[in-house]
Amino acid sequence: MAAKTPNSILRDNAGSTNIIRAFFTTTTLADTDTWTQSIPGYLAHEFTQTNNPTTQASAGVSVGYSSGVFTFYPGEDAATGILRIVVRS
Repeated sequence: MAAKTPNSILRDNAGSTNIIRAFFTTTTLADTDTWTQSIPGYLAHEFTQTNNPTTQASAGVSVGYSSGVFTFYPGEDAATGILRIVVRS
């Protein structure tokens, strides 16, 4: 497990919600890596993997969120992608 920092973060307004996009595009993610970020008004999140996994079994990244900590569980180490977080605006 290692603490990770996104390469960049963007925030977009979507009416009654905001979308925060954290780009982990050159920062690679391994099993149980974390990103600690307090997110006031947190509603939901999703992760889109951008690297090409070596096998079908290694595709996908699950992300848990609890008490201000996002924990990444990629199918294989060295995953990259974009974490989208929906918050109340």
